[in-house]
Amino acid sequence: MIYKFHHTKLRGADFRDKNLTGANFSGTDIRGADFSNATLVDANFSNAKAGLPIYKIITFTILLLFLSLIAGLLAGYAGAFIGDLFSDSSGEAKLFAILALITLFAFFITAFFYGLSVTLTIIITLVSASLVIALALFPENEIGDNLVIGAVFSTIALAGMLTSGGNMAVAVAMARIMNLPASRLFAAFTAFIGIMFGVILGVRTEFSTYITAGLIAVVTIAFGIYIGWLAISGNKKYSLIKNLAVGIVASGSTKFRGANLTNADFTEAILKSVDFREANLSR
Repeated sequence: MIYKFHHTKLRGADFRDKNLTGANFSGTDIRGADFSNATLVDANFSNAKAGLPIYKIITFTILLLFLSLIAGLLAGYAGAFIGDLFSDSSGEAKLFAILALITLFAFFITAFFYGLSVTLTIIITLVSASLVIALALFPENEIGDNLVIGAVFSTIALAGMLTSGGNMAVAVAMARIMNLPASRLFAAFTAFIGIMFGVILGVRTEFSTYITAGLIAVVTIAFGIYIGWLAISGNKKYSLIKNLAVGIVASGSTKFRGANLTNADFTEAILKSVDFREANLSR
């Protein structure tokens, strides 16, 4: 039996595991339809419209805006923590501010050369171990108290920065997968708004701290944007970001994951944000 669906609306239809050999989907709206593991040998998808339904585009756009905003907010607030340590009168606080910045930039450099997975493991292990040792060994006096405060503040700041960079990378990767116009600018503007709120809410000392916090936050967001761009460009070092972003967008798109599309015809079809992972695309 040959199925004929040409010029119909099949948005969100479920064809998982179906045998649709030779089916005619020409001119059909299959946005959000699920053909996972279906048999689609010799199927005709010419002039079909696949991808994300409008409501999913709106949903994912709101999500990436939220991720960008939270990334900026975290970066600004975490930057304020480091700025406050720098402006503190005690030398112990300044020491931890410097150590936090060194760790942050070491993370950026290591992530650039070795990717995120290895870098996150190393940084989290080192920071956690250092904090435990610090809390256990610092003396119980004014200097010890300052060291503990510095250690806790710098650790919170680093955690915020790393989370911020990751959120920004995912947001940019999503924007690129969805082929949104000016995706980096789109996400960066939203993150900048978040930075302003984060800095305003986080700074507790002098005016110069706002500048320090803002600069640290901007560098972190720029790093996240760059990583997100590289991830979707095919750099395997950042496959973690790519897989996460693809998984989110693919959850609402037309899915041909694991489908047999041997000899299928996609002439002049619109295939924006379509999931072809593990599909058989022979001929």
